[in-house]
Amino acid sequence: AVSGSLSDTSNNTALLRAAAECLPAGTDLNFAASIGELPFFDPAYADHLPPTVARWSAEVAGADAVLIATPEYAFSLPGVLKNALDWLVGTGDLHRKAVAVLSASSTLGGGANAQQAIGQTLRAHGAHIVATLEVPSAKQKFEAGRLIHDVTRDQLAAVLAALSASVAESYSADHDRA
Repeated sequence: AVSGSLSDTSNNTALLRAAAECLPAGTDLNFAASIGELPFFDPAYADHLPPTVARWSAEVAGADAVLIATPEYAFSLPGVLKNALDWLVGTGDLHRKAVAVLSASSTLGGGANAQQAIGQTLRAHGAHIVATLEVPSAKQKFEAGRLIHDVTRDQLAAVLAALSASVAESYSADHDRA
């Protein structure tokens, strides 16, 4: 799981914490290290990744699936998240990987523009977007950093079930080919 926000009090980070409480049985959620520590993307380092980038790449490569929560900034995804994803362009770490994208926004739009922007980026990676969730008016759905809105919790559980099912399906297909 990776948050596109660097704030610990972000509704998007809180949404990922809520996801950890809604996981299907037998599923684990690991939180990626802060993407705020990554240097600005520079393709000149493709053959010799900086240590923070190498760790980020290894986290994504080692994951069965990726869960991203992104805020919407200026009708797009945050620069820090775009930077993190740019570092993965040459690695293939997201190619054919199951991804679900969440957006919690204080606006009525629910982060729809961020969803569109990150969708373009993930498709460029060849990622398999299996589910999305937009959470509008998020401030009313969280209290002290905890998700208190039952409908949103149910929607989040459905996204996680879809992500888990996609991983299971991929795992089964890989073993059928072996």
